[in-house]
Amino acid sequence: MRKSLKKRLGIVVVAVVMGLSTSAAIALAFNDILPIESITDFLGASLGFSIMYLGLGELLEYQLPPSKQPQGE
Repeated sequence: MRKSLKKRLGIVVVAVVMGLSTSAAIALAFNDILPIESITDFLGASLGFSIMYLGLGELLEYQLPPSKQPQGE
């Protein structure tokens, strides 16, 4: 139980960091295409990207079957 909780917390932390960095990159590089004009726009974009990354992390960690380990010689 505790190990699973730590794993989920790690996924959440990584998703939030990736969401913040993606929003910052979009604000700096693609401001003409997707303008982020205020802090609320930035936080909304960060939340949206964090939710997408969180869903992807949960899918990759818990829904896909585990990969098979290569057999040694």
